[in-house]
Amino acid sequence: MFIAIIGMLICQCSDLANGQEQGSKTEVVATINGNRVITSSEIDELIAPQVYSLQERIYSLRKNALDNLITKIVLEHEAKMRGVTVEQLKRELMSEKVEVKQSQIDEVYLENRGGLGSMPEDEAKQRIRLDLEGRERLEKYRSVLAELKTRAKIVVSLHEPIPPTIKVSAEGPSIGGPREAPVTIVEFSDFQCPFCKQVGETTKQVLQGYGDKVRLVFKHLPLSIHPDAFKAAQASVCAADQGKFWQYHDRLFNSSSLSTETLMSVAAAVGVNTKEFTTCLDSEESRARVSADMKEARLAEILSTPTFIINGRVLKGARGVEDFKRMINEELERHQKRQSVRDK
Repeated sequence: MFIAIIGMLICQCSDLANGQEQGSKTEVVATINGNRVITSSEIDELIAPQVYSLQERIYSLRKNALDNLITKIVLEHEAKMRGVTVEQLKRELMSEKVEVKQSQIDEVYLENRGGLGSMPEDEAKQRIRLDLEGRERLEKYRSVLAELKTRAKIVVSLHEPIPPTIKVSAEGPSIGGPREAPVTIVEFSDFQCPFCKQVGETTKQVLQGYGDKVRLVFKHLPLSIHPDAFKAAQASVCAADQGKFWQYHDRLFNSSSLSTETLMSVAAAVGVNTKEFTTCLDSEESRARVSADMKEARLAEILSTPTFIINGRVLKGARGVEDFKRMINEELERHQKRQSVRDK
């Protein structure tokens, strides 16, 4: 009965997520002069990025609601089996004894001593102990809850929306394969974004594994929450004009500061002509080139960094090597099939 309820719940949520579209994709929605026909599919193609962005938000809301509801039902079932209330069960699961070593407390204290102000050491360490114990209890609670869900044999059928094919230009500083490489990755990035820095090592590994089959193109999307990012993007444009983009790119991401002084010192370190660099950095042209990338991102509904467009397919965030490989291998397989058809 319990599993049946979960199954019914998931199916209902799946139906909501994948409900029938209003009308056919080829439904005629307008005619002009009696012969020019506009269909639903034509409109959908024009607004695909915006629609996908909305679908992602709706999916996230539904997934969170589904997770919460499944947790509620699992806990209710377990509480009934044990003959206790849900609140009693939660307290039972959270009250397991945990052990925090003194060495852990000392390590956290040393790492955060500067931010503890004038708090006495004994008091600070006691607070740290309570915090670590709370985290440990919560981790154990999550572990037990995960085990309960596993025993419930839950099968989730709520599907993520399928991202549309996004058209962006492949112009910009590039590395890896040639312009005609079968796979092109366009990266929208921000020099002040920690996740962009994190994913940098991942993309290097990916490129090393594919040789000339994959080309990476860099585009700028300095976010408004990062005050130094736009100027840093301009600086990289100026370094690119002197053939030093990737050297400059790597040093900026490894720098703890993006001040004007840092931008200049990095430029000198990679060997650019600093006079030309300074002129470029203050120019409207370098600003316009960064703004052009940002405009292209907005039109494609790319709002966060890092975002990667792999042969038109979207991959968001600081993803792992395997995520890139999966999409790249799919694109290479498609490319091979197209080649086979041409060769026949």
